[in-house]
Amino acid sequence: QPDARNRHRDFFLGYVEAIPPELTYLDPDGAVRREETNLRSALAWSDDQGRADLVGRLASTMNRVWIGDIRAGRHWLEKAMHGVDDLDPEHRVRVLAVAAHVAVLAIEAADGKLARRAVDAAGSRPGMWSSLAYGLLCLNSGIRFFGTKDPALASDVERLGQTAVDLATEPLSRGLAWFWFGQARVLIDDLDGAADALDKGSVEAVPGGEMSTVSLALLAGLRHVKGDHTEALAAATEAVERVTAFPQSG
Repeated sequence: QPDARNRHRDFFLGYVEAIPPELTYLDPDGAVRREETNLRSALAWSDDQGRADLVGRLASTMNRVWIGDIRAGRHWLEKAMHGVDDLDPEHRVRVLAVAAHVAVLAIEAADGKLARRAVDAAGSRPGMWSSLAYGLLCLNSGIRFFGTKDPALASDVERLGQTAVDLATEPLSRGLAWFWFGQARVLIDDLDGAADALDKGSVEAVPGGEMSTVSLALLAGLRHVKGDHTEALAAATEAVERVTAFPQSG
């Protein structure tokens, strides 16, 4: 029955949008993934109704689901693009930033188009998704520098990476911004700067629920490459201890 499907969709849209944005990125307590079947059903119903705007609002809360199902994430977020201009600014940035992230996971982000659209939508508005947009475009600039050695792109990495950090409004998204910034600095051959960014990104904010452990592991490898073996071993040991304590985490 259409009325029942509408109520079902509206209930789960309200449910998932009530989760703090930073906690949908890796979904540390499983609040999104527990309702994956209901959310996918709501997506399909919204699509059947031609509501690309609602497809986008739903799909952009499911980042952690798409990490494990990139093909479906690309499918739904591509459909969401048809309604993204109908969304309010906050939802628009979220849809574009999550779409840009899934494109990175799919290794389909060489042109940085989605990340650039997300940055344009974000402007200077602070928040999780604005910060993510700038962080992803920072990474894209690093990737393009790696292929071209264009010094202007190295400058873009610094500008975009610092903006991502500045726009982050809480510890989890700030750690994520440092994570992307660190990887981009590796790509522009700034290993000291990369180590500094990854060190700042390795501060644990939500145990088992953010990227600090990955930053710490990358920092260990980077310190090893630089010959700082004692510091590398210490970072690697702590990374193993963290992931052992939270084996089911993101």
